Amino acid sequence: TNVKTSAKTDRRRWIPASVCLWGLLMLGWGMAEASMVGGPVIGERAPEFALADLDGRSHRLREYQGRPVLLTFNSVRCPISQAYTDRLRALARDFGSAHSLEILAINASANESDEEVRAGMKAADLPFPVLRDREGLLADAYGGVLTPHVFLLDWRVYLRYQVRIDNSHQPR
Repeated sequence: TNVKTSAKTDRRRWIPASVCLWGLLMLGWGMAEASMVGGPVIGERAPEFALADLDGRSHRLREYQGRPVLLTFNSVRCPISQAYTDRLRALARDFGSAHSLEILAINASANESDEEVRAGMKAADLPFPVLRDREGLLADAYGGVLTPHVFLLDWRVYLRYQVRIDNSHQPR
């Protein structure tokens, strides 16, 4: 009987330890997975870029130095991106001229034609440029893997905040 009781006690001790070990392994895997995405780290200088907008005008990040910049990776086919356009218009209205906030929308979808993006952005009535990153190089440099994904840069173009927007369609 002592041997059975002892074995039961040993199993009871190992179950919580096994669960903790499994949790730590999953946490480590998740962190490794997140680090594979890449992109700038909060407090680091944001990657430089030169992209054309839908009218062919070139935009370079260094042109915006001296003003805060909000970069938002969007897609005209993503329902969450489309639901977020009201919030982007409100940010442009409330912080654009009053706080010199520059907003740049970046479409990094190779599956969306210029015509489709132009029509979608016109329908959204966005008051800021929409840049094309057809090959996804800027999205890769920033770690923008989902849409919408937003990056806030300070006046020196250092990353201060980033967030992948959730699927809430309700304004706050």
